[in-house]
Amino acid sequence: MAGTGVVFALWHLPTLLLGGQYPDTPWAVSIGAFLVSCVLVVPGFTWLRTRSASVVPAVVAHTFASTAAVQLPWVFADAGQPPHPLHAGLMAWPGWVAVCGLLAVLWWRKAR
Repeated sequence: MAGTGVVFALWHLPTLLLGGQYPDTPWAVSIGAFLVSCVLVVPGFTWLRTRSASVVPAVVAHTFASTAAVQLPWVFADAGQPPHPLHAGLMAWPGWVAVCGLLAVLWWRKAR
């Protein structure tokens, strides 16, 4: 599944390099952070796809992830002090912790 996450990240590489997910961040840091983000979210998308037998929940989750990653941190932030893209949102370290928690719950439920 990590391979799928890498392919998912490469697919988004053009928007990433244009500053879409991590504006004002060096491209090497952006690529590394986005690789981590994609490897973490793809198992959730895969779970939704296989559990529902439809692509629709995974598509909705992708839309939510994109919105939570790129737009929501700036919507709720102070206009004079926008958040750093590696410290706010789903595709930043707090989001990684949350996604790891979700994946742990899914794994734990499957293991039972």
